[in-house]
Amino acid sequence: MKNMRFLDVLWILMMVAGLSGCTHFNYDIDLYSDEEWIAGEGDTYSYVRRTMEITSGDLDLSFSGFYGKHTVWRIDASIDGVLPVDILIQGDLNGLYKICLISPDKEVTVVAQGAGSFYRNLPVSPGRQYITLVGHNASGKVVVRLGTDEILEGINVQEIY
Repeated sequence: MKNMRFLDVLWILMMVAGLSGCTHFNYDIDLYSDEEWIAGEGDTYSYVRRTMEITSGDLDLSFSGFYGKHTVWRIDASIDGVLPVDILIQGDLNGLYKICLISPDKEVTVVAQGAGSFYRNLPVSPGRQYITLVGHNASGKVVVRLGTDEILEGINVQEIY
């Protein structure tokens, strides 16, 4: 009888753990605007659905249910320079979504936010910087093209998965 109760309790705990894993990763909406969190070490994110192709110069991303911050490129520079970026965030974007540049000094610059077509010349300084996606219940399609043909020697772009 004791053994049966133990198995029942164990089964109930396993069911609760399994069901709780089916919900979206719950993020406080305040994190979307928290520059210290965005610039902090490590990524924390979840997607309900994601199709992503990424190289050192191109990102094609379709997604739904995106929460958190997802770093897609690391930029190592030994010189000051400019990184041209062409961004298309399609009009059917839902939720909160932005693309940020994080400087070596951990300063956050919003490169693109919401739907639209954006062209930017991102200032790159010596050190390590990152391009990071930040979202809260976001869904849509994003295409980003880095002007890697125009990048100066001394600036290295590496994709991060």
